[in-house]
Amino acid sequence: MTTRTADGLENWRKGVRKKKREDIVSAALELFRKGGYHDTSVVTLSKLAGASTATIYKHFSSKEEILAACIETRLLKKTDGSVETNQAEVFLEEVARATLKEIILPHGYGDATKALKAFVSKYNAHGVSPV
Repeated sequence: MTTRTADGLENWRKGVRKKKREDIVSAALELFRKGGYHDTSVVTLSKLAGASTATIYKHFSSKEEILAACIETRLLKKTDGSVETNQAEVFLEEVARATLKEIILPHGYGDATKALKAFVSKYNAHGVSPV
């Protein structure tokens, strides 16, 4: 196999992985909205996302990490990626609050504190503080 073919195959695989991750997050958002975070199981998520539970855990180490990805997705959708770094804190806080109101609060807290801590830690690692 030539390098060019190998690079093409690797790019294709990355695209498939990215799409599967997006499918999982999209399904999680839908389920969290309908039934709440606490009552959404990974098995139910796997069925809606069209992925095995093993695939879900390959992309995310926990349900809390899936919630953090949902919040991040909402942030990117809200800002269209055009927010300057100094404005990111305001948008992160706004989106986190909206997500809490929409997904978690109507259905009970579950492990929301752990999910938000994971979310905050991720952004602190990149030099951005959501609060």
